Amino acid sequence: MEPFDVSEVYNADVSFTSNVDEIVMSGNVIEILNKHVPADSRADYRRFVEGVPLPKSKREKIIVLIKSLLKEHWSEDEDW
Repeated sequence: MEPFDVSEVYNADVSFTSNVDEIVMSGNVIEILNKHVPADSRADYRRFVEGVPLPKSKREKIIVLIKSLLKEHWSEDEDW
């Protein structure tokens, strides 16, 4: 048995999370999210942005929230 090559397991082109991570780091997006993330999700959102590991269910919830907020509040015609 041979070890997996990283490219066999992880492909950045299809990785949903890394794409969101890159987008979240832009300044305009951070402003929008900081303004519109609800208080009950803010702690998990901050952990996500700062790279603190979250349980999968919380991480997925935050990603869905981020996509929803950006779709609603970001003026550029991005396909979220």
